[in-house]
Amino acid sequence: HQCRCIAGNRSVHSERQTTGGTEIASMTPAQLKSARRKLGLSVTELAQALGHTKAPGKPPIDPRTVRRWEDGTQDIPLAVIGAVTGMLRGNFK
Repeated sequence: HQCRCIAGNRSVHSERQTTGGTEIASMTPAQLKSARRKLGLSVTELAQALGHTKAPGKPPIDPRTVRRWEDGTQDIPLAVIGAVTGMLRGNFK
């Protein structure tokens, strides 16, 4: 299930089943920027790190795309939310 909330502070939500019930993953543009800073990464470094989590043959992530996610002009893909959440949990590849 996926829900995109477009009111004022947009965020993207996804639900996934866990043993304890449904876990909801969401991230606002401000949360993405905060997460990047907690990871000690520049916009370019985050784009490069996210590019390594993609399937082989996929084009790299442009730092301008990361900026658009952070300023809210482009929705944050669910895969990015998952990757950044994993990085924050110590699964930084």
